[in-house]
Amino acid sequence: MDKVERARRIDLLSKTMYEYFEYFISNKKERVVEYFDWPITFVNGDGFSIIKDGEWSQNVDKDYQTTIGMQFTVLDINDSSGIVWGSGTRIKKDGSILETITAIYTCKYLDNNWKIKGMTGLRKKD
Repeated sequence: MDKVERARRIDLLSKTMYEYFEYFISNKKERVVEYFDWPITFVNGDGFSIIKDGEWSQNVDKDYQTTIGMQFTVLDINDSSGIVWGSGTRIKKDGSILETITAIYTCKYLDNNWKIKGMTGLRKKD
């Protein structure tokens, strides 16, 4: 991949993650799932899980309302994969803090688009 194509793919991955986070922050679960390449893998302090198409929305905390302070950075890409770092504070429906999360997203380049394949997260509950 030449430098121009690499820059294009990094921009596309940034755009993809921006859209994904916008839907997540807005609590639009039906749109969030469009950004996954099923099945997806989640690894966190509670263990490891593989989630199949349609199961993801059931794993969102029932008290979740939105995320504040969300930020992300594309760390690196190659011809078929990308790594993204993200962090933010998740807020409950009552306005209190649900958790602060830092995550690494593994992404896959498919048919000229990026999809999220997995996430490893560190959660800190207050």
